[in-house]
Amino acid sequence: MAAKLSLLEELDITLCSLSKESLEAVGRCCPLLKSFKWNQQWYATGLCQTECDEEAVAIAKNMPELRHLQLIGNQLSNDGLQAILDGCPHLKSLDLRKCFNVTLSGNLGRICAERIKNLRHPNDSTDDY
Repeated sequence: MAAKLSLLEELDITLCSLSKESLEAVGRCCPLLKSFKWNQQWYATGLCQTECDEEAVAIAKNMPELRHLQLIGNQLSNDGLQAILDGCPHLKSLDLRKCFNVTLSGNLGRICAERIKNLRHPNDSTDDY
């Protein structure tokens, strides 16, 4: 499907799991993609049981033109976030609400604060979502 949408600039996928290969295909086939929202169900307790960075790395390697990225409820870790920051140099808006494996402290927190104009933290409210 992505191959037929080569001019796509915005994509919003909610409550749908995607494989690393699917994310790679979207990035490869939609080189103009500027805004990507991939929101998943989160745990009300804030305790995710696993970390998974392969999807974050797929975004980083295949969607370099992103300006806006929303990953509500994603299970990426600080390593996945670092890959995204390295691979998506134009990122202005980053929504990490309910991404409970991410800790925005130290150097990573400083980089986000300096580079990202609109940053939503893992514990920020989702009332406006």
